[in-house]
Amino acid sequence: MRAMILAAGMGSRLLPLTAAYPKCLMPVANQPLLALNLNRLLRLGTETVVINTHHLHRQVEDFAAACRNNILLSHEPELLGSGGALVKARNLLGKDPFLVSNADIIHNLDLSLLAAAQRKHNLIACLGLTRDPRFNSVAIDRHGFLLGIKGYQPLPSHPDLYTFTGLACLSPRLLDYLPSRGVSSIVDAYLRALRGGEKIMGIPLPGRWDDLGAWHNLWEANARAAGDKAGPRREKQYILTAPGAEVAAEAVVEGFCFLSAGAKIEAGSYVRDSVLLPEARVRTGSRVERSILGRGFTARGSYHDGAFA
Repeated sequence: MRAMILAAGMGSRLLPLTAAYPKCLMPVANQPLLALNLNRLLRLGTETVVINTHHLHRQVEDFAAACRNNILLSHEPELLGSGGALVKARNLLGKDPFLVSNADIIHNLDLSLLAAAQRKHNLIACLGLTRDPRFNSVAIDRHGFLLGIKGYQPLPSHPDLYTFTGLACLSPRLLDYLPSRGVSSIVDAYLRALRGGEKIMGIPLPGRWDDLGAWHNLWEANARAAGDKAGPRREKQYILTAPGAEVAAEAVVEGFCFLSAGAKIEAGSYVRDSVLLPEARVRTGSRVERSILGRGFTARGSYHDGAFA
């Protein structure tokens, strides 16, 4: 089975961090989101993964070149949307059903359940669902078949709503419901396929899932990862550094701190519960708390509860 990771987005909700660093490479415990989602697909036995690119695409290309897996890139000089991206990559995805994952999510959900249901019921699409009050909008019947999506068409009164996780198993036939070129949304394909009598299921998947489109969601994911890594008896200090990152012995670090490649914390500074992207630096005398520092950003002064770049 092949798969595609949708990674071309501008990451506008993550500004200012995404001005110099693509959303799909944002780290959780020093692991890029793209790597986390790629590894989940590969563990299923996926033989080829297609990644679409646009914003800061050369950084994504460098990431792909460093991987030893079979990765194909589909570059979009202009953003094509979730539907247009799949149509453009159609030849790379092949003639069999394929998996799709958004790049800006973190989860431990079992995607094999989607592929199994797609095969069993010969579905044109099988969507992975969860519950999240921020995003609940997908209505399914008691058998799991898609009724509709809130905001796009009338739904039964008091429908039981779920959140689409950004994970799906799709038949290539679904792409026939989209324009052959240009910008389009995969949601349009779902709705047109339903009107055409096609079968689409939504499967609630047990486990942890989060959308990391905003800086505070990204920070919270790192905080959870720090707690998991340090264990139930978390020490006062937990530091994880990537190659080239440095923490001066005279610096004070409390809680957790994740330093990406080349990041530095100088002597005489204070850092608590924060994430430093590549080449970020905390100067002597500065104080950084519960924050994410962007690529190449230099902290001079006091920073707390935010994203700074």
